[in-house]
Amino acid sequence: MASEIAAEILKNQYISEQDFARITHTTEKKHELLTQNIFVMLPQSMRVAFHSKPVERVARQLVGPVVASGRGCGGSLGAAAGAGDQ
Repeated sequence: MASEIAAEILKNQYISEQDFARITHTTEKKHELLTQNIFVMLPQSMRVAFHSKPVERVARQLVGPVVASGRGCGGSLGAAAGAGDQ
């Protein structure tokens, strides 16, 4: 789940709050990912982006090769950050 979100953000710089909610499925999972400093909700635009540039760099290393190759997102960003990837 976190790797799917990361892949979309790497492609587009951010995702909409609606897409974030669709991917996470539950309010609890959405809250978990936002409180673990992986992703941040940008309140002015209601978009979700990486929490910081260092997080983006880690995501690019873990998920970026998958995005660049066009393969599915089976990466482990959430696991690397402690969120799990369910």
